[in-house]
Amino acid sequence: MKHKIEKRILVMFKSYMENQGKVFYNKSVKVCIIYFNNRGYRMFVSKLYIKNFRSIKKLKISFRSGKNVLVVKNNAGKSNIVKALNLVLGEKNPVYSRQINEKDFFSCSKDGQVVSEKAFFVAAKLQGKDINKTIFQNVNGLWLATFKNSNPLESFFEGNNSKSYEILMGNFQNIKNREYYKDKNQLFNMFNNADELYIYFCAVKDDEQKRNMDYYQKNIQ
Repeated sequence: MKHKIEKRILVMFKSYMENQGKVFYNKSVKVCIIYFNNRGYRMFVSKLYIKNFRSIKKLKISFRSGKNVLVVKNNAGKSNIVKALNLVLGEKNPVYSRQINEKDFFSCSKDGQVVSEKAFFVAAKLQGKDINKTIFQNVNGLWLATFKNSNPLESFFEGNNSKSYEILMGNFQNIKNREYYKDKNQLFNMFNNADELYIYFCAVKDDEQKRNMDYYQKNIQ
């Protein structure tokens, strides 16, 4: 079965963030320690959003720079939190993204049958300003769009705005107010001066070759 995968431009920060976040966990205990080692850098993951990923139906976690300790029940999804971080930031990205399979989609028992979700979503919010300007040298250009008084990622996660599905799940080209920027200094300044930066990853089962937003919205709840 093929799965439609969407990753956006912020994934370019992967090479910069790689190996700066360390995760330690033990399956036999209730503690998961997530350590963002700045080593002089000022950017770290401040929030993690997970929806319909593996054993996690919906979860939002806030982090601080340095050591973060999560105390949870056994078999409550510690390892899947780690997998979610690896999916968007870790050393397995982008290799892991090409190995999405059925077990990566949340499933539960309904009316005596196991029902699997049709899509999952993982996002990391980056806090701080320490962007390496040299990463833009390999970028030919980027399409950028402005969204006034709204955060499409938050709306998408909460399921409050159907337009957010269209923006994040593959129809970015239909946004009317988008502009294409090629100047590398201008692109760097835009990212460096941004109030919020996110890296996100979406996967949608594509067994029926459906592309309309009604399908995505129905199956990402």
